Amino acid sequence: MGETLEELKKSLSNIGQQLSQTLQKRQGYLDKVEELESVYDRVLKDKKKLIKYKKEIESFSKETYDNFKGNVFEKTYKPEIEDILTAYQLVIDNVDTNLDNLNNEILSYNNLASGCLG
Repeated sequence: MGETLEELKKSLSNIGQQLSQTLQKRQGYLDKVEELESVYDRVLKDKKKLIKYKKEIESFSKETYDNFKGNVFEKTYKPEIEDILTAYQLVIDNVDTNLDNLNNEILSYNNLASGCLG
């Protein structure tokens, strides 16, 4: 019976170690989630700035400017402004893609952390 008790103690000790390792693993996943959420929030804040800048440029392009002689604004500045707006939209679309990817990674790590609970 003494051997059985020792075996049970050893088995319990092993289970305790496995539980400790699993909890550490889970915490690692949760730490990664926190890190990714921080990056997500920062990128989202930057996206909002980009949208604001784009709207300001759009507003500028819709104004009339009496300072320009003839059609200099229409022929020179307007096409460049349209190129800038297109570039801004491309960057915003890329940021959206990255936000989606970050969100997928956050969900993945949350799922891994939940899986540790059995």
